[in-house]
Amino acid sequence: MIDYFKKIDMKFSKYINENLRSYLLDKIMRIITRLGDLGFVWIIIGTICILKKTYKVEGNMILSALVVSTILGEGIIKHTVKRERPSAVEEEELIISKPKTYSFPSGHTASSFAVVGILIATGSRLKIYALILAILIAFSRIYLNVHYLSDVLSGVLLGLICSSIVFCYIQL
Repeated sequence: MIDYFKKIDMKFSKYINENLRSYLLDKIMRIITRLGDLGFVWIIIGTICILKKTYKVEGNMILSALVVSTILGEGIIKHTVKRERPSAVEEEELIISKPKTYSFPSGHTASSFAVVGILIATGSRLKIYALILAILIAFSRIYLNVHYLSDVLSGVLLGLICSSIVFCYIQL
């Protein structure tokens, strides 16, 4: 079963590298992925929400979901699975700095979808914009050859689970 998923990961990465690569997309994907570095854009959104009295609860949920996704994804799962990044396996040059951590799951994706999950659960007007940005950040990780498709899909799942945990806990 694992071999089946590895084949899908490799085919998807190969398709992107052979059919979608361009100078312009390289530039755009670098910018998009940087927005997700260390949850930067999501921390800013959460902080702005906290500073606005009407969105204080949502801001606290956003920052809490980011903490939970970081602890589970970066702190526990990555160091348990220890999956090498595509660039290490395929020995390809990267157009961004080589990430220092393991590949599975995608932390950029997990944090992005942790925030999207909170925004959807709270009915925020920002949910569609955040979803579009989260999808772009997730795709950029595959495009830039630092994650496999399965890393990103597991990051989506992890992020949504973390947002659900936080949303349910704060609602109690």
